[in-house]
Amino acid sequence: MIYFLTLLAILIRLLPHAPNFAPLGALALLAGMTGDKRKLYLPLGAVFATDLVLGFYSGFVWVYLSYGLLFFTGYWTRRAVGMKKAIALPLSGSMLFFLVSNFGVWASSSMYPPTATGLVQCYLAALPFFRNTLASDLIYFNAFALLAAWLGQFALPKLAANKA
Repeated sequence: MIYFLTLLAILIRLLPHAPNFAPLGALALLAGMTGDKRKLYLPLGAVFATDLVLGFYSGFVWVYLSYGLLFFTGYWTRRAVGMKKAIALPLSGSMLFFLVSNFGVWASSSMYPPTATGLVQCYLAALPFFRNTLASDLIYFNAFALLAAWLGQFALPKLAANKA
């Protein structure tokens, strides 16, 4: 099922969408929840495959790092289930992605001064994009989890039975 979700995420990212409204954060969280660390290649491969088509960008290393951290966030929290997780996990994933990727913008570009004030300016300038990241993570995480549960192959309660 996670392979199907990966293909779906790739397709969705390649279709026209609002800035930062993509399913890749949700995919990274859910791939981590499989309990198989080897599946880290799925979200990173999805980002790489779509970047090959859409083009690479400065600071992409920080974006890939963010998705890797989201994968491990899903891995570490895979045993928890319920409505709290359905909201808290995508929310924390969005915040983690926002903090890491925008830290990367600040650290690896000359757009902002290399000071604490410059870092704050960078985060403030990125706030409009956070809304779409958060909305997409909440929507896609829960939609993908519900789709998987409906298809009966990757339900969240089954994830709770995974062993470390």
